[in-house]
Amino acid sequence: MTLDEVRARVTRLDVPSDAVVLGHGAAANEAWVLCDEGSRWSVYYAERGGRTAERRHPTLEEAAEDLLTRLARVFPAAREVGESRTTYYLSSLESTRLAQVRQCHVLRVLAFDNGKPALLVRLQPPLPGQELGEREDVGVVVLAARHRGASVDPVAEFPCFVHVAVAAEGREPPQDPVSAADLTVVGWGELYRTAADAAANRFE
Repeated sequence: MTLDEVRARVTRLDVPSDAVVLGHGAAANEAWVLCDEGSRWSVYYAERGGRTAERRHPTLEEAAEDLLTRLARVFPAAREVGESRTTYYLSSLESTRLAQVRQCHVLRVLAFDNGKPALLVRLQPPLPGQELGEREDVGVVVLAARHRGASVDPVAEFPCFVHVAVAAEGREPPQDPVSAADLTVVGWGELYRTAADAAANRFE
């Protein structure tokens, strides 16, 4: 991956043009930055000459995924134009935090280190960050089937009961293969085919 390829992906996102600075961050202010710092790639938020929420990565690929995940959290409407995806709807009979109906756009399919599939999805509306100890609302989560024999890829039966998880504190954004140690489960929910089904918690 090159910076030009990262720039092309960011350009396809529905985010303000001045919200991201790539390649250097010296003049950045109130913007997310991805920059080359020699042996590492840094991703951080620049404000008044300072850096917050900084993470360093050994490769540009990892830094790019981190940046795109953060942009999805900060700008919940962000999506790559023309990207094919499957849409589900999430609600919960068991978790107050997840009871509200949320649209789930599948960003990509992940795999745990044991081969079990998981979905990286963008939620709309996002989860309140304050409830999760995060500075920003959380718009991207990982979904994994809760019941033995069930799967999220493909979803064979609705509703599909899922664990809803976020990156564990101090861990990088989820990448293949995913380890359970990389994630923190924030609730149990169900995936439904339609928003109406999710609102009624309707079983097929």
